[in-house]
Amino acid sequence: NVTLARLTADLVGAFRRLNGLLLPVPYPDKFYDEAVTDRVAGAVTIVALWWDGGPPGKEGAETGGSHGPGQPPASPATGSTGTIPPPTLYISTLAVLAPFRHLGLAAHLVAAATVRGAALFGCRHVAAHVWAANEEARAWYRRRGFGEEGRDEAYYARLRPKAAVCVRK
Repeated sequence: NVTLARLTADLVGAFRRLNGLLLPVPYPDKFYDEAVTDRVAGAVTIVALWWDGGPPGKEGAETGGSHGPGQPPASPATGSTGTIPPPTLYISTLAVLAPFRHLGLAAHLVAAATVRGAALFGCRHVAAHVWAANEEARAWYRRRGFGEEGRDEAYYARLRPKAAVCVRK
């Protein structure tokens, strides 16, 4: 009952609510606009839709999503993009509602975005910044073959601690 799909304008509200509910960092309107309209980000921003019953239609509910522009944004605090070489698919957000996490949707979202990034833009690597205090997320990435390749002590201006770990594979 789950479909992975590109983010469309009619799903942006649900994607925004999902990120707002699950992620500790607010994202500006520009982030969501680019997720649909930007040539690169729009091509690799993937959502997971849960369908209750029949084939996909407007009655689906978003259960997870990943947003990945081709290159990382600069750290809000330092202006640095860290040590991520191109061509790299950068995962800006990855969030799945708790009742659906056992289904492996996060791994499927990353895999789908990775395949699209490689096919469309020649991305050979995948990277993300993970809040240093989020051991569960760091372990999730390690289990999937990501290595920790750097640390930005001032990446998150609004979180304590402010540090982010850059993961890459």
